[in-house]
Amino acid sequence: MVEHIQIQGIPPKIQYVADGETLTYEFPFAIFEADNLQVYFNDELQASTSYTLSGSGMTNGGSITFQTPPPQETVLTLVRALEIKRTTDFQEGGALRASALNYELDYQTACQQQIADNLNRALVLPPYAVDTDITLTLPLPVAGKAIVWNATGTNLENSTIEVNALESTLKTYVENAQQAANEASESAQEAAEATDTAIAQAQAAMQQAAEASTNAANASAAAASASALATSASESVQEALDRLDQALEELPDATNVPALGTNGLYATTQIDGDRWSREYFSDSAKTQRVFCAQGGYVEGNADSVVLNVPFSNTQYTVQIGVRNWSGTQTAWHSQYAFINPTTTGFEFGLASAMERTWIAFGV
Repeated sequence: MVEHIQIQGIPPKIQYVADGETLTYEFPFAIFEADNLQVYFNDELQASTSYTLSGSGMTNGGSITFQTPPPQETVLTLVRALEIKRTTDFQEGGALRASALNYELDYQTACQQQIADNLNRALVLPPYAVDTDITLTLPLPVAGKAIVWNATGTNLENSTIEVNALESTLKTYVENAQQAANEASESAQEAAEATDTAIAQAQAAMQQAAEASTNAANASAAAASASALATSASESVQEALDRLDQALEELPDATNVPALGTNGLYATTQIDGDRWSREYFSDSAKTQRVFCAQGGYVEGNADSVVLNVPFSNTQYTVQIGVRNWSGTQTAWHSQYAFINPTTTGFEFGLASAMERTWIAFGV
């Protein structure tokens, strides 16, 4: 009894990576005729004249032998390719031969395996997809377009973007962004230079204010009593502030500095007993302080000073004046240096039992 082909449950495809030496490659699935097998080198279908086939009609498959070895690293694909058709036509009342029936069933089973293998490489929805409105029908091909989901995610459509031009478009975007970044960097540099100019002019104004405050301190020392001293100190504060305003008015091109705004500097004055301060801002909202002058006096034996308003850093200047024993004049002494500056105060570098007047300048 002649055995018929038995179609086994294995995929009708096998692949190899050629080593450049091997001539013979096996396929484990059954084929009915020699032309049921297709052979590919990468994506190129090979003519059947380039190899010899054995094992046609065998359940366990067969092999092919090339005349020359496939090139090294070539992906070699052997796949069964059947024509989907009936192989027999059973007649009414005719003989139902087992061999014909088995052949037909084997052929149809092999066709179903072929279809299943093709479906594995097809565009399909996953088994857990629940939206029955989704369709996978492809749109008609349009050159240069990509296939994308529509706005509702239910159908496929061609993109509106030229995919081939996407690289050049992105390059243009990147170049524009780089140019914008460069321009922003240049603007930041210009702003930094304007800030440096404003600081230099502010420092010059601070120097003039220091000179004005020196005169104010000398005037405030004329009081003979503690009450007169307080009154003179208040008057000296006002005089110092007036001189500071005058110094700013005499500052060349002060109102032309971009960082100072169209109306020049904006000032805030605070007087708190034996301390006073005046802050100068570049904006009318008084959020961008340019510099600050402040001062006051302390009783003898005081070892530190609390600033009227905090400085933004410790890089500020302090001048200290000491009243003589007669109490009629204040002299500014360099030996009475200040130490341990913080943003809220400083300490005297030399102890003294005499009253001291101080004035500080900074940002």
